[in-house]
Amino acid sequence: MRRYLLPPEADVDDPPSRIVLEGEEFHYLAHVLRYGSGSWFEAIDHRGRRYQAEVTACLAHSLELQLQLQEEPGEEQRQGQGPAVRPKLPPTYYLYQALLKGKKMDAVIRQAAAAGVDHIIPLETERTVAKLEQGREQKKQARWEALVKEAVQQSGSKVITCIHPTAQLQDVKKKCPASTLRLIFHEVPLEKASLHRYLSSCPQEIALFIGPEGGFSPDELAVLRSYDCRPVHLPTNVLRAETAAIYAIGAIQTIAGEREQWKHVPQFPETTDTAEFQ
Repeated sequence: MRRYLLPPEADVDDPPSRIVLEGEEFHYLAHVLRYGSGSWFEAIDHRGRRYQAEVTACLAHSLELQLQLQEEPGEEQRQGQGPAVRPKLPPTYYLYQALLKGKKMDAVIRQAAAAGVDHIIPLETERTVAKLEQGREQKKQARWEALVKEAVQQSGSKVITCIHPTAQLQDVKKKCPASTLRLIFHEVPLEKASLHRYLSSCPQEIALFIGPEGGFSPDELAVLRSYDCRPVHLPTNVLRAETAAIYAIGAIQTIAGEREQWKHVPQFPETTDTAEFQ
C-alpha cells in the first residue's frame, strides 16, 4: 500500500491530529495489513492533504491513529532566496464514460483513478447495453467508490477521484464548465486537428468523452459537437471500449505533462553523405 485514504470523517476544515477507526477500516489496517502500535505509514484525506500516520493504540475492535500533517513542497521560503516557486498544477481531468457491461466499467474506474483522473461521470447513451436497475444506483455507486479507494491506495495517486451520479447526454452542457477543453474520442477521423494542437492552448480543465461498446450514435455526435466538443482520432487499431479510455487518458497526460519541453526539432538534411555511416 503506497498511501492510506482516510475515511470521510477526516475531511474537515481543521486537519485532524487524531482519529479512531472501527469496523472495516480497523479490520483492513489491523488484520489485513497487520499494523499494530508503533506502526508508521503515509495517509491522505479526501482533500488531498498528506499525513504521516502512527498507530498509537490497537485494541480488540478499534485502532487509534495519530496524524501529522505534511507540508507540500514549495510552501516554505528559503532564507535569502525569496518566496519559493510553486510547481505548476496539472490540468483537472473529467472522464465522461458511457456505461459499460459488467466488470468493464469497474476496470475503467479503477484504472482512471490510478491514473489520477479527477472526476468520472458515467453516461447513459443510445447504444448503452448496461442499464442501471432502478433502486440499485446507490449500491453501484458504493462499489465504484470502493474501487476508487483501492486504486488510490495502491497507486499512491495524489488525486482523490470523484464518482458522479450517472448523467444523460443532455446534462453535459450544464455540468461541464464552458472553459473546459472537451474532446470526443472516435474511431474514425472527423477532423484533422491533433491532440498537440488542442492542448497547445494549455487548458486547465480537460474533458474526455468515451462511447459505449457500439460507440456514440450520429445523433449523439451531433449533440456533442453542438456543445463545442472537439473530435479526436488516435492513429491506432480499433480499441475496446474499456481500453479506449485508458489509452486516451495516457496520451493526453503525456502530451500535457511535456508541454514545457515542446520545441521545434529541425528536419534532417535532404541529402546525406552515406560515407559517414560506413
